Amino acid sequence: MIKILCISDSLGMGGTEKSMFVFAKYLLKNKNFKVSICGFFEGGKIIEEAKEVGLKTFVCNGNFHKLKKIILNEKTDIVHLNRSSNKMFELIRFLKKETKVLLVETNHFGKITGNSEEKLVDLRIFVSKFVAMRYIEHKKMSLDEFKINNLVIYNPLDTKRIINFSKFKINSFRKSIGLKNNDFVLLKYGRKDELKFSPLLIKSMSILSKKNDKFKLILIGAPDYIRKMVFVKKIQKSVIFFDNILDEELLSLVLNSVDVLAHTSLIGETFGYVYVESMLSGKPIITNSTPLFDNAQVELIDNNINGFIRNEPLTFSSIIEDLSKKKFLYELISKNALIRANKFDVNLLGTDLINAYEYLIGKTPSLSPKTTTHDMLFSYINSYSLNKRGKQKNTFRSILSEIEDFILKKYYSLLKK
Repeated sequence: MIKILCISDSLGMGGTEKSMFVFAKYLLKNKNFKVSICGFFEGGKIIEEAKEVGLKTFVCNGNFHKLKKIILNEKTDIVHLNRSSNKMFELIRFLKKETKVLLVETNHFGKITGNSEEKLVDLRIFVSKFVAMRYIEHKKMSLDEFKINNLVIYNPLDTKRIINFSKFKINSFRKSIGLKNNDFVLLKYGRKDELKFSPLLIKSMSILSKKNDKFKLILIGAPDYIRKMVFVKKIQKSVIFFDNILDEELLSLVLNSVDVLAHTSLIGETFGYVYVESMLSGKPIITNSTPLFDNAQVELIDNNINGFIRNEPLTFSSIIEDLSKKKFLYELISKNALIRANKFDVNLLGTDLINAYEYLIGKTPSLSPKTTTHDMLFSYINSYSLNKRGKQKNTFRSILSEIEDFILKKYYSLLKK
């Protein structure tokens, strides 16, 4: 039996912690593994859910020696760090000095390991091809070097956790927030971070609201500059604001009650749970490419197939209008979104994780991922762009639009002062 301890900064319900938890629950079903999870700095909401499924949890409050004791008592073979920041550098050094565990690191946000820690990690996992590409470029690695102890495994979906609501409940909720039966509703949600929103959506909504008052927008977690921009554009009657929604069931109800996910951002994503969860709910997605920053969303969205990538207000609003009028188009994109979402099922991705663990301890002769093969990764890197930062078929005009949005964000931020 292989004994795994999965560690993240906390046991909250962010994307990093969610990914760790979903994989850990999957491993519980495999008699060849004994798995537990740990919030190194703090606990969180996952603890309650972990107890319900019989998953052992620990919280170390940043205490290295407490963690060492847990590892020794549990006779841990592999420590799997889910790193979303640079806080764990010292922990990596400590684990290798004070214990004999094999060390796996999942890099969620493309943070680069310091040179002294580089050789201490036995296996490195990246949550998207984009993040892997960034790492390869930074380290100036050859692709053959990358294949030795690195691979891509996307963040997993627990498809059984998706809540399906009755038509009555959806209609009742829509009515309770002032929506009419024929309203075509867009949703954008995220944490209250200025860079995680974009003026592109507000400018597009301004175009739509002048054409038809049936277009409505729900904003969850919108920062102040976006709220101010809604009033500057005089579209407040078409926009419904929510503060951050932490209740998972309520968030699922909101998602099921809208027609389209319109998810724009100034800095993009290194993975993006919001996309795959929306796909699983059968919602067409419209997003923007952010080639100057994180841009893994263009991996998840096959443009014009299971969603749309648009960088200008006119084309962004135009595709929303098409979806509202053309039922066949809406149903086709929705169907393709569901097909794409199922490729992130933990039962598929979990096989690559198991193979990686078995490779580490010598049970499997090669590191050969099946869901995102090395050939797929290399093809992605080769085709990403002629430009070093990968502008991926973006026109000069759309890149100017991205810069304009960034400047607008700064301008509207000044209104707060």
